[in-house]
Amino acid sequence: GASASLVSDDNHAGSADGDTSHLVADALRKAERKAAKKARKATRRAEREGRGDPTAGQKPCDLCGKSVDLLVRCQYKGSSGEWRMVCGRCWNGTSGGVVDGDADHPEYRYGGLWKNRLRAQKQAC
Repeated sequence: GASASLVSDDNHAGSADGDTSHLVADALRKAERKAAKKARKATRRAEREGRGDPTAGQKPCDLCGKSVDLLVRCQYKGSSGEWRMVCGRCWNGTSGGVVDGDADHPEYRYGGLWKNRLRAQKQAC
């Protein structure tokens, strides 16, 4: 009988240690979630105050790969009939610097502009 009570006490003591480690793990996860939430809030605050990432929302030019806030959608000689998004610098070469193209760029077709709205919101504030 005495050995049975010792075994049950040992099992109980072992589960108490397991409970403590479980509580510590829960507290650690909670602290990590709280720290991650604070970091997200700090990032949003920086964006709102104009101290955020200046490249947020930019897209790359299909020709040179540079990330910009304004792209021109167009078709041109080298695009094989597909619509491409090009930056202002590359657009001058594809269109001849004219919205509807010119005699030297007969395959050029203008298809509109893409603007980084995140950038426009920052400037409006």
